[in-house]
Amino acid sequence: KSLTLGPDDHLHLEGFASSVFAKADKQDRAGRADINTAKTFYAASIFFEILSQFGELQPDLEQKQKYAIWKAAEIRKALKEGRKPEAGPPGGDKDDAPASTTTIDHDMGRSQSFGNRQNGNEASPHPIDKGF
Repeated sequence: KSLTLGPDDHLHLEGFASSVFAKADKQDRAGRADINTAKTFYAASIFFEILSQFGELQPDLEQKQKYAIWKAAEIRKALKEGRKPEAGPPGGDKDDAPASTTTIDHDMGRSQSFGNRQNGNEASPHPIDKGF
């Protein structure tokens, strides 16, 4: 059997990946990071990786993916060493971390990055073989 994806399915996945990232980021910035926060950051990084199958990630999403991978490892390392994980990005400068929210401008721009699909150049949805 195969799974048929519609032209806007990447937007649903992007929203889901961003919400998983935002959940972990909120917990971390509140200073309440634990092993579940690390797992949530890691899951977000995987969802961003899956999203890259639709095409190249936008720079802000790629930054979130890299940050999520780093933050998951950093939290696990701190817990393993018996210390409290440092909230936010390296050095505690919260302005350097990727924002956990998206804007309408960003969401509108996202669909433009998939020009061939959005402009109707691909007449049918993409079948994906689940037997791999």
